[in-house]
Amino acid sequence: MVVDDPSNNILSGIVTADPAGSVPAGTTLRFKSVPITTDFRGTTATINNWQFFEGVVLSISFADQAFHYVEGSAVLIAPGVALCASHVIRPRMSELLAGTTGTMCQGLASHGLLLWHIRKVTEVPNTDITILGLELASAFPPENLFLQATLTTRTPKVGEELLLCGFRAAASAFSIKEGSPIETTGEVRISRGAVTKRYPKGRDSSMVPWPVVEVACPARGGMSGGPVFDSGGTLIGLVCSSVEISEHEGVSYVSLLWPAMTAQFESTWLKGMLPSPATLLQLDRRICPIIRPEAIRRILHEDGKRYTTEYREWEE
Repeated sequence: MVVDDPSNNILSGIVTADPAGSVPAGTTLRFKSVPITTDFRGTTATINNWQFFEGVVLSISFADQAFHYVEGSAVLIAPGVALCASHVIRPRMSELLAGTTGTMCQGLASHGLLLWHIRKVTEVPNTDITILGLELASAFPPENLFLQATLTTRTPKVGEELLLCGFRAAASAFSIKEGSPIETTGEVRISRGAVTKRYPKGRDSSMVPWPVVEVACPARGGMSGGPVFDSGGTLIGLVCSSVEISEHEGVSYVSLLWPAMTAQFESTWLKGMLPSPATLLQLDRRICPIIRPEAIRRILHEDGKRYTTEYREWEE
């Protein structure tokens, strides 16, 4: 990982119809979960070699007829499935339902941009987590290999260091010019800090009432919904909010993942490969690895609609 390097990155991608819809019979697509680790020891920095994440970390964009907006981050966790922060998607929900805005995710990779249309949005009740159903909108990556994160149900310990990641746009909006490529500028940010407090039942009853941990580092604007990894490179949460004291000082709150694992969602890519509707717990572990899924149970109520999530905390 190269940090705070002054050289420039230029990545491009071409929006296409989903190539999975026209591949020859017998074509093999490969999905591999990889750890995201780094020897970076500072508090916060800009990453120069964007290809470090190879499409696992995503930026979220919205577009109308005049402007292109990059407003948050996400993380790929299964074929065509990503997690992001609900507060990034919710302000655009009415526009999405009305079809007046387009939404995409962009994965930064060494071969260029891996592009995804957002086709389904599932907010996890009583959290700041949303499950995104994606559809590929660019060419397959080299060797048809898609990389993604491994999830864990673990609650991090106080004092444990976590790595926060995300894409931060350089402007609030970018003009769209007819006949010209859509161009955006920004930076890939990382922050590292120790867990200072844990709130397994929520920090409070109004602002952050869902399971979170407090981390001693800032998360810059645009990192909302970005992945948070433990020292082993496993996905342990998402950036929820941050109080920035200075460029290198602040406090961030990280949403823990276990409530999202029992929420039903619809997959939108590679029909038939993933059950739909389903929960993350119900997916094949080969395409959606979860460390210690048995720590969570989805208990269905007698009405067959409501459910309770039971979590047995562990921190080994």
